[in-house]
Amino acid sequence: MTTPIFSSIAALILEKYSKQIPALDLIDALLTSCKHLRHEKERQGKGLIKVIAAL
Repeated sequence: MTTPIFSSIAALILEKYSKQIPALDLIDALLTSCKHLRHEKERQGKGLIKVIAAL
């Protein structure tokens, strides 16, 4: 279930920056906006992605 959500947010970021954002910056925007959920890393991954913060 994570993949469609993550890719949709990536599409929103690409749309906002007219597809002129480098791939590494896109990945950084997605991963640094995640909120830790206080679970084991194997269970939560990077955590809950905060859409507004990613944009």
